Amino acid sequence: MGGTKKDKNSKFTNLRAAAEKAIEMQNSAGHEIDGKDINAIFQELQLHQVELEMQNDELSIANEELELERLKFASLFDLAPAGYFILNYAGFVEEINVAGLQMLEVSPRKILKKRLSAFVAPNETQNFYTFFQNLTASNDRQRMQIEMISASGRRFFAQLEGSAIGRMSQCYITLVDIDETIAGRKILADTNNRLEMALQAATAGTWTLDLATMVLELDEYSYGVCHIDPNAYDKQYSTFLNLIHPDNRFMADQQFRQGINGLKDIDIICRILTVPDQEIYLSIRGHLPAEKDAGKLVGILWDITEKKRTEEVAEQLRIENQKKISTITLQTEERERKRISEALHDSVSQLLYGIRIHLSQLNNTNLEKGSLHLNKLIDMAIAETRNISFELAPPILEHFGLPDTIKELVSRLQTPQLQFKLKLLGFSQRFDLLLEHTVFRIIQELVNNSLKHSGGNLIEIQLRKNHQIEIIVQDNGIGFNTADFKTKPGGAGLVSIENRVNLYNGEMEIQSEIERGTRIRITLNYDRT
Repeated sequence: MGGTKKDKNSKFTNLRAAAEKAIEMQNSAGHEIDGKDINAIFQELQLHQVELEMQNDELSIANEELELERLKFASLFDLAPAGYFILNYAGFVEEINVAGLQMLEVSPRKILKKRLSAFVAPNETQNFYTFFQNLTASNDRQRMQIEMISASGRRFFAQLEGSAIGRMSQCYITLVDIDETIAGRKILADTNNRLEMALQAATAGTWTLDLATMVLELDEYSYGVCHIDPNAYDKQYSTFLNLIHPDNRFMADQQFRQGINGLKDIDIICRILTVPDQEIYLSIRGHLPAEKDAGKLVGILWDITEKKRTEEVAEQLRIENQKKISTITLQTEERERKRISEALHDSVSQLLYGIRIHLSQLNNTNLEKGSLHLNKLIDMAIAETRNISFELAPPILEHFGLPDTIKELVSRLQTPQLQFKLKLLGFSQRFDLLLEHTVFRIIQELVNNSLKHSGGNLIEIQLRKNHQIEIIVQDNGIGFNTADFKTKPGGAGLVSIENRVNLYNGEMEIQSEIERGTRIRITLNYDRT
């Protein structure tokens, strides 16, 4: 439709005036107006009426669209995550959204028509005043970081951005809480500082590989670690790779390629060939940064030659100790076999041989007397077999536990000429069977040593359990000089005891004096969980 609304309204007014004039002339002249002119005027009036109705419909639609946009703006204004403020040129708050109310921890009643500067930290008042002046005096967007104080007294840092609408004498301001961002920056700065200090303290160097040019830059410390002359080094990745020992070169290249492709971080231990006739070990680590310095691999390296040498020596010692333990174990097993063989030969075999002789001598005249003697010999053989079985693997230990097994050991060894004193504390619950076997074998070996070497007539055994297991075996025998004992290698029995003690990170203490007996105290650590 042509013409503006004002033009159309003017035409309608003119036509109406013409129609009224024509009717007035008709009444005054007493003659009729030509019917054709009246119809034309009427049609034109109807046409303008339709046009006005269409314009009214368009205006209604425009008002509805405008109201919809206003509702959208209101929703965005209220639901936005940032704080939105509308201030007049005097700095009073005219409107505020929900996020702004939450940041300042205030109700609308207590902030509308109040100055926003009331929530600015006192030390920031002048800065805010300058920001607001620049805002109202310029059409440019203004921004600043400022410390705010909420209604509850919470202090926080905020990013302020705003612009002025001159024709409305209003300022539109957004407020974003950046407390976490500033805290994160401080943490990052502190972390970087600590990392630099750690690198200096750890005597580590840094390196950077430019993925576009494949130039590998080293810092001054890295040149020194790698024994590289900076003036003779062309900084190419291939040159650095050729410095790595051939045995490690392919592995190192694969790791770098995976790092370049972002598949995984670099973690390499390799030898380098920069010093003739000397092995230098490097630990090289690096990664591809996610954002900053994109297009570069960055990392650190440090000399671990001494560490590798220490590890090699430790491994050699471990192997030698393992061999020594294996040798001692074989010797112990062989000693046990010999002891069992001697026990069988000296006791059971002799008894069986005596039984065979008595069987051959039996006749009708001495049958009853011979049978009694044979039964006695058989009982002795059975008892000796049980003793040997008990020494090898006492079944009572598995079924009844450590205290009963030690009591059984004492009862088998005790005679009128040899007395035992036994004291057990804290063994109301069972231990791991391997630990119980270890404790029993230690006590058994200590008692056997006392029987063989002390010549005493009293052996005291104490076994306590608290945070450790404590074993004490003491006799009243001839004793020995501990100074001489320390300079001579111990016997197989004592070595066996030491190996068992070491299994549980224990300690062994030996006290002895000539003619005043021997006291051996052993502690074992165990897991009480």
